[in-house]
Formats: sequence, C-alpha cells, structure tokens
Amino acid sequence: MLYWKLAWQSIVKNRLEYLPFMLAGSAAVTLNMVIQLLIYSKGVKKLAANVSVIEMLTFSQIVIAIFSIIFLLYTYSFLSKRKQSEFGLFSILGLQKVDLIKISWRQQFISFWQLLFLASLLVLCSVKY
Repeated sequence: MLYWKLAWQSIVKNRLEYLPFMLAGSAAVTLNMVIQLLIYSKGVKKLAANVSVIEMLTFSQIVIAIFSIIFLLYTYSFLSKRKQSEFGLFSILGLQKVDLIKISWRQQFISFWQLLFLASLLVLCSVKY
C-alpha cells in the first residue's frame, strides 16, 4: 500500500512533468484507434477502391505507430531524468533499489491507465457514430 501511495503522490506532485508524456501517449493511442476504426468502418468497405484505401490506412497506422514509439521514448526519457532526483531522495530516506523499482513500476502502471482513459475519451469525443 505504501508503494501505491508514494507512486500516486509522485504523479500528483510532478503532474507538470507528466503532462508531455500523457499528451503524447494519448495522442498516439487516439490516432491509432481512429485509424483502426476507419480500417474496419462500413463506409470504407463501400468505396470503389476499398482495398487500396485499407492498405494505405494500414501503412499509415504502421508509420504513426513507429513515430509514436520514438516520440514516447523521448518524452519518457525526459520524465525519467526528472524522477532521478526524487529516487535519490527516497534512497537517502532508506528505500532500497528493489523498492524504487516497485514504485517506478506502479507509477508507470497508473500513468498507463490514465493515458488509456484519456485516449478513450478523446476517441469517443472525436468519432461520430
């Protein structure tokens, strides 16, 4: 329970540092979800050149996924540099490396679910049924 509390407090205190990562991640997930919805939509399947449109959308999804991974790794490296000072403070307070890994894992877990929730909201707001 202590690890979850420390992870949550760290995210809340450093929300300005987490903001670029969360925005980049939610944008990446949203773009991939929207393209995936376009690939499987009934309107695209009714087009005359539906095979080529689906192939182009699939290719664009792969390209966006590659750029998203690169951009997310860049923003996460920025975030991890900021977390080093906090982990230094935790180690001075007596936490071991295993404890820091547990806290970091929980921070990533919380961030992942926040990112997915935000991206799902963006997709629901942007897609018209």
